[in-house]
Amino acid sequence: VGDTRWGAGDRVQHEWAGPRGWGGFDQMDGPLTDHWCYHAVAAIMRAVSHLGSRPRVDAKRIGITGVSWGGFLTSLTIGIDQRLACAMPVYG
Repeated sequence: VGDTRWGAGDRVQHEWAGPRGWGGFDQMDGPLTDHWCYHAVAAIMRAVSHLGSRPRVDAKRIGITGVSWGGFLTSLTIGIDQRLACAMPVYG
């Protein structure tokens, strides 16, 4: 059974749900693993792993792009995941 942490109001979350929404400066003092950006980049890296495992995908030619918050996450991810061949952040 979950709880209503992260400002979920009356919506129940399971214990591994991570932070809600886009995060915020109120999360800055918390553990890194409680930050929205941490979870978003981890999800992107899992997607890169999945794409790279597909037989019709050249894993050495996977790139990333994003607009607005997606551009921000693109910039973070390209700095962490060396498997990506290129990145094109927009409004990052």
